[in-house]
Amino acid sequence: MCGLCGMFHEPHWAEGDSSRRERGFRTAVLADVLAPHRLGVRDFGGTRYMVADGKGRTVLADSLDAVWAAAEQLLGRPVDPLA
Repeated sequence: MCGLCGMFHEPHWAEGDSSRRERGFRTAVLADVLAPHRLGVRDFGGTRYMVADGKGRTVLADSLDAVWAAAEQLLGRPVDPLA
């Protein structure tokens, strides 16, 4: 994927003008929440999140809410982030 895609991306309201440090913290929290589901998440170019399972499958998520959809897509079942 080229970096040009990030230019056309509108940030999620919760991410607005966040710094790299805040985004790193948010990514670490997401990783902790997704770990029991055997999923990982990484920052992808400062504009997206890469959600991955242990089988080598990955899904790019444009925003925080899209992370949950990506997790559900990889797992094939609903994910409750509050569980």
